[in-house]
Amino acid sequence: MFISTANGVLFGVAGGTVVSWVAETIGVIISFFFMRTLFRNKAKKVIEKSKMLSKLDHYSTWQAMTLARAVPYSPNGLVTALGALSRISYRDYILGCFIGKLPSVACEVLVGHDLVMMEEHSMRLTIVLIVIAIVYGGLWYWHRRQQAKKVLHKIADDLKDGEGRS
Repeated sequence: MFISTANGVLFGVAGGTVVSWVAETIGVIISFFFMRTLFRNKAKKVIEKSKMLSKLDHYSTWQAMTLARAVPYSPNGLVTALGALSRISYRDYILGCFIGKLPSVACEVLVGHDLVMMEEHSMRLTIVLIVIAIVYGGLWYWHRRQQAKKVLHKIADDLKDGEGRS
């Protein structure tokens, strides 16, 4: 975060975004290669023994990685570790990171830049923070609705099963 902010201040928002995006993408790819080399074989054995982990491993796609990387201020190390331990291919991991890092880095550079230069950019910073809050709030609301739908479907299924046995 601090380096992205510094890049934004030194190179401007657009230049700082490009520098940070390239650097962060290269960094997470290198970390992925090291983690995959060191831990994947051990993780494979653990994943094969767990139904939940096996199910999670099937969501290892470039689209899932893109979404995980697109979240600003997400824990890079955790996302990299989950990717390295999963069955995602090198190509899909790189593609997902390359695409997903751009929006998150752009957001981080913009917010960091505007925090440092608050006197000049307070209105833009306020708008960006409101938009981020709306997006996060919308995602939270959507997630809660999905959970509620699952519970309602389960209740409906249980009621149908109960009627069939009576």
